[in-house]
Amino acid sequence: MSITSNYKQRKEDIEESFSLLDFLLSIETHRGKEIKNDILGNSLVVSQGMQCVVKAQFLMVLYNLVESTVYDCLNAIYDAILDDALVYGSLSTEMKQIWREYLRKRGLSEDFSKSEEEITNMPIHFSELAVNISGSLDYRKIQDVFSKHGCVLDDTKRLIVADSFLVVKNRRNQLAHGDISFSACGSNYMLSDLFKFKSDIVDYMAVLVAKTREFIKSDLYKRMDEDIKLCKTTV
Repeated sequence: MSITSNYKQRKEDIEESFSLLDFLLSIETHRGKEIKNDILGNSLVVSQGMQCVVKAQFLMVLYNLVESTVYDCLNAIYDAILDDALVYGSLSTEMKQIWREYLRKRGLSEDFSKSEEEITNMPIHFSELAVNISGSLDYRKIQDVFSKHGCVLDDTKRLIVADSFLVVKNRRNQLAHGDISFSACGSNYMLSDLFKFKSDIVDYMAVLVAKTREFIKSDLYKRMDEDIKLCKTTV
């Protein structure tokens, strides 16, 4: 599947999760009314604790969208390099540095310390991401990671969306590490808060996917004359 289709599927998952959350939060728990399953003949009384838990779970689902989309986009760039059978000397300045970081991360110190001339014909094949993104992705980190790959992202919405990314990342890590319970985490947020987090993150990740596709289509991971590079980026 392409990065676009993967993103669309995950976006659908987010929307389905939010629809369920919206329904559960609409239930007035103080009334103690049962939700009945006529097929199985059983019922459920939704409590405030349940509502808080599903709110926290939604934050986890949102972070999954962030990390999986970033992972897909970076791998799409690496796959394009592999498909083009590029060597080190054919890479853009930014991707050359990323490759050296990859060598260092893989513990290949002998190749990492070689000069440009010595590795100019080295085939490029990323078997894993050159950067560590696990549990660390907020707005600032995403901007930084893609900038280092030579894919500069729009930064005009920083003040609008950055806080949403930061909250979701931090809460996800607290939940994953057991630093906070799901019920305590969810109690901090109203449905309107979660809707804003969803809107900010879903919209921004759509822009990230589009920018990555443009970056690959324009061959901006390759070495090129500055005049050619300028022409391609202004089309």
